[in-house]
Amino acid sequence: MEVPRRSRSLHVRGIDGETVVLDHENNQMHTLNVTASFIFHAVDGQKTVAEIAREVAERFDVPLDVAERDTLSTIDRLAALKLID
Repeated sequence: MEVPRRSRSLHVRGIDGETVVLDHENNQMHTLNVTASFIFHAVDGQKTVAEIAREVAERFDVPLDVAERDTLSTIDRLAALKLID
C-alpha cells in the first residue's frame, strides 16, 4: 500500500486527544491513541507511507527508522480493521 486512503463509510470524532472512528459499514467502533490518530489523519490518499513516517518522526521526535516501523505497523493494523484502503 504505497498511498493509503481512509475508507469512505467512516464517521470520525476527536475526544480527549484520541480519535473515535465509527465504521457504519462493518458496524464497529474503534478508539485510536494519539499516535494512531496522527497517522490516521495523515492518511489522505495523497501521501505515501514514507511521507507519513517522516511526519511521525518530526511530530513525535523519534528516529526515522522507528517512525517508519511504527507507521507501517499502524497502517497495516488500520487496513486490517478496514479503516483504510
